[in-house]
Amino acid sequence: MHLNYRRRRIIKLVFLIAVWTLIAFIALEVLFRLDYFLISRNNRFARAERERWAHTWNVWTPQFWKKKSWEYKSNVGFSGRYQGKEYQIRMNSFGFRSPEIKVPKPEDKFRILCLGGSTTNAGRTNRTTYPALLERKLNSYFRTDAIEVVNCGISGLLSGGEKKKLGEYFKLEPDLILEYNLVNDIWWRIYPDLIYGDFWKRTLIKSMLISSLLGDYILSPVEVSGGLREYTISNLEEIYRFCQARGVKVVFAGFIRPDADRLDHEEKDFLNYSIRSFWNGKHDIDNYCQWVDIYNQQLEEMCEKNGLFFIPANKHLTGGLDLFLDICHLKEEGIEKKAGIIFDHLKEYLSPFLEEKGIITARKLQ
Repeated sequence: MHLNYRRRRIIKLVFLIAVWTLIAFIALEVLFRLDYFLISRNNRFARAERERWAHTWNVWTPQFWKKKSWEYKSNVGFSGRYQGKEYQIRMNSFGFRSPEIKVPKPEDKFRILCLGGSTTNAGRTNRTTYPALLERKLNSYFRTDAIEVVNCGISGLLSGGEKKKLGEYFKLEPDLILEYNLVNDIWWRIYPDLIYGDFWKRTLIKSMLISSLLGDYILSPVEVSGGLREYTISNLEEIYRFCQARGVKVVFAGFIRPDADRLDHEEKDFLNYSIRSFWNGKHDIDNYCQWVDIYNQQLEEMCEKNGLFFIPANKHLTGGLDLFLDICHLKEEGIEKKAGIIFDHLKEYLSPFLEEKGIITARKLQ
């Protein structure tokens, strides 16, 4: 009798602990979700993003896409005003956000194609995208109008898409390929593969409480590193080999991210909200910045191994929401700085190729 009584008490105690633990878990989960809801309504950066998208959403409407996140329609455009500023998007006959170009390419032109996603395509107008700014900077520096920088950025495109579209890009007869991309690979390919391909991970990640507190245990940096190497770096190496076989130079630029250590509480709340609401991610800005750093290190090592020119844009530009719109897209000032960093590194690298082609002379640069 005494043993049965003790056993019943232990069972009752364990049951009560389990019940109260479950109640505490549910209460905390509700609080985390309430906090997310309040951020979406009250955070000034979240409100500004909703208002901005409400006025510029046309870029994602069917009128622009031949196939979403793969190919824009030719000769389509959008223009409007928001907060007193002009917004303008115009695609050329090839479906790229650049002025019209000639094919076959004139012999006196040096053509650079900028590959990437929305972080390449982005800009308030065609003239304020980083490829357009880079073109003006290069032509001004070399005192010529022979350098063309074509914005081949396609919103949502992955590195695997860049690889598959190489045949299309090479119809434009490039002299040099400049690649800048990452964020789409992380959230649209690597993250889903690592999380949703595993039953326990995709189950645990549904909880805001668990994903917020145990994110590194659910998805470790080692796993992300492996995913980046197997998918992104592998694709970039194939892009390099494709270009090398055809005598076209290829340059890779490190990916720029916010400085998580410099973000204030409201900025971090917004970026964490943005990851969940737009990118469908369940991890936070600290995890994302760590993954970007892993990629940049792998990319730099790949370039060093293959003797490729690497632009460490990631080491020269970072900041908070004074420069960033979200986790990857830059404001106008940030795009200008990004173009300037790429220009500063690219100008000396390009000089011998421009001289070889007769576009510039050593005397012209003196």
